[in-house]
Amino acid sequence: MKVECPTCHAAVPAEDINIQAMTAVCRACNNVFSVAKLAEAGTPIGLPTRFTITDEGARRLAVSWRWWRLQYVFLIFFCCAWDGFLVFWYSFALFAHGPSGVFGMLMILFPIIHVAVGVGLTYFVIAAMFNRTWIVCDGDTLAIRHGPVPWAGNRSLPLHDLSHPRVETKFQSNSVPHYNVAAINNGRDIVLLKGLEEGEARWISQQLARVLSR
Repeated sequence: MKVECPTCHAAVPAEDINIQAMTAVCRACNNVFSVAKLAEAGTPIGLPTRFTITDEGARRLAVSWRWWRLQYVFLIFFCCAWDGFLVFWYSFALFAHGPSGVFGMLMILFPIIHVAVGVGLTYFVIAAMFNRTWIVCDGDTLAIRHGPVPWAGNRSLPLHDLSHPRVETKFQSNSVPHYNVAAINNGRDIVLLKGLEEGEARWISQQLARVLSR
């Protein structure tokens, strides 16, 4: 990508571009400018398959999508097996005349971490089955909502406080990448959306850059 100064249109060499801050300095006129919109502009990205647009305009956007993906079918069976084992374990420990005394307490306390994992996974699977995410921009405010199962990340932000929407790549423990949409809000980096596919994150970032540029 070639970068030109928007003031004097001189070419800006790569060493004068700060990728972390998404800014560049023009040696010809000493102009400091953002390159975030240039980076996100590129070739328009098509609407991701699972996204549904209900409104779109110069400073408007309303899009939603379901969380459910085919790979979550495995998690349903995994949760059933995991939770079923824990039910059997505690049924034996509490109601089937299992060990008493210290050994009985150990039998109850030992799987506590497994219980926490089971509760977390089961909650995630239920949310994945029923939840949708909505992004609504009415020209003044950007609202992000997840539901109907309660989930963290709901927020409402004034558009004039937002800048530099971008895609961040994060790697899970198995080295599989997932993609977040981040932005600057009042000078502070924030993550707007997590765990998207690359095309989905880039489409959202591109649409936010379009809305913010008007």
